[in-house]
Amino acid sequence: MPLLASRQTARVAAGRLLQRQTSCLLSGKDPYLSTNGLAPPVWTHSVPLPLPFSFPPPTTPHITTPICIVGAGATGLHAAYELVSRGHAVTMLEARDVLSGESGRMEGGVSNLVVGGYHGLRERLGGETAGVVAEGLTWARERVWEVAGTVGAAGARRVYEVVFGEDVAGLKEEEAVMAALELDGRLEDNLAIPGWTDQPPLHGLVSPNQLALHPTRYLTALLTWLTTQPNFQCFTHTRATSITENPISLLTPTHPALTITTSIPTTIHATHAIEATSIPLQKLSIISTLTSLRTYHLALPLPHPSTPDLLLHTPSPFPISLSLTPRSPSSSYLLVSGSPHPVGQDPSTPHFLSLEEWARARVPSAGPTEYAWSSQSVMSPDGVGIVGRNPGSHRVMVYAALAGRVLADEIEGRENGWAGVLSPARDGGLVKSFPGMVKHDVRINLGYERFVGGDVGEVEDLGRGEGGVLHAATSRPLAIYKDEEGKLHKYSALCPHMQGVVCWNAAEKTFDCPVHGSRFSREGLCLSGPAKEDLKPIDKTPGKEDDEYASGSGM
Repeated sequence: MPLLASRQTARVAAGRLLQRQTSCLLSGKDPYLSTNGLAPPVWTHSVPLPLPFSFPPPTTPHITTPICIVGAGATGLHAAYELVSRGHAVTMLEARDVLSGESGRMEGGVSNLVVGGYHGLRERLGGETAGVVAEGLTWARERVWEVAGTVGAAGARRVYEVVFGEDVAGLKEEEAVMAALELDGRLEDNLAIPGWTDQPPLHGLVSPNQLALHPTRYLTALLTWLTTQPNFQCFTHTRATSITENPISLLTPTHPALTITTSIPTTIHATHAIEATSIPLQKLSIISTLTSLRTYHLALPLPHPSTPDLLLHTPSPFPISLSLTPRSPSSSYLLVSGSPHPVGQDPSTPHFLSLEEWARARVPSAGPTEYAWSSQSVMSPDGVGIVGRNPGSHRVMVYAALAGRVLADEIEGRENGWAGVLSPARDGGLVKSFPGMVKHDVRINLGYERFVGGDVGEVEDLGRGEGGVLHAATSRPLAIYKDEEGKLHKYSALCPHMQGVVCWNAAEKTFDCPVHGSRFSREGLCLSGPAKEDLKPIDKTPGKEDDEYASGSGM
């Protein structure tokens, strides 16, 4: 009976959570132009979507520019800031609206700590690499603080970061490695966090001078500053489809070195190009080493004062992060993030429920969940960001700032001490991670195994506002969405990038590819790459669908 009762309670909690999610989904005309998922992040509480920027597409067939940046997210904006500040002219391209990717869906922490700890990083890649990463991330954190002041981004503040857990020996090892790398961090026993109840004494590694901020407010302030600079221009709804190096000719020594083709009748000619797209557009040797992760986030209201303004992390029972962000003059939001897994492999509801259960057991004063959403990040096999000539990390903002500096130095021909460790051609890191890459390849092959299966038995199984993948015996798999009026929208379920079978993401109302992380809206619109095309709509003319599938069309 107790087991039955607990299952019933879980079902009730799941129903309430899904009801809250459904009631607050983003709506309006083309909401996917503003964000990668329909579940709004907590940051929209104070900075609603769509953002108040207007950058129309270009109207001329050719544009010549010294530097072209593809992608108007955190990395692209930081690279533009570094280059424009040094006097360079920059042209930025964005496939949808500015800041429509994952930058505004992440946590609000900016830290020089690394996922998994510096002890693990040193064990994998050596002390020299760990030292370079520590130095680079510390510089990047301080650069974000400096930029926030320059562009007038309100709300950035210094906070303590605490990594806690039961592995005291592991925390002591991490403290020793951090000391050797000249990073601030001290181990505290019997750590008590105000507002937490019914918990045993904690062992925590405390690091001062980290940052907490509102990522969308910070990036919109940065973009606003860029729009005031005469050497910056931005074009939206302009998807870059290829970047080609032009042959060197003695007859045209000053001809731009690169040609960028786009989804509209405009071609960009540039001397330098930066792909600020999380995953490169066309470098398969790098794409194949990356893992796309889905992470879940909840925002629960807390009255003032309930718990201190900290960045908290624990690896057990699964990776979880906690922080605060303002809600009203008398309350804050407790932001709970974690439970990551490879894209396309798990349903979302159990992960949301695990986070909520974990948080409420420790902070019972938290109110009903008001925001529940997910984000997608990219991890390299060795856990270090990939930045450099012709090539991601879980910590978006700090690596974005670091990438901006490294790429600006690369363009100017300046030596940069961090470039070698971050380079896609770096020695050791990617090669040493070969066992992890093998596991990764086995995992993404599941995306191809789905070619012979689906997650929907019959179209009638779909409720309104739901989607799924249907595999009929006589055709390739179909991605199907049933809208609120009951109308069916059918697309090829094969990702245009490398023909992996997409999965339905019920939380965000998207189709996600588990092979390399491409995402598509419920209407098949390409939201993020490496795919550069939308899902192919299925012609509803009788007989046409089977003919098209029999031809094996697609990239």
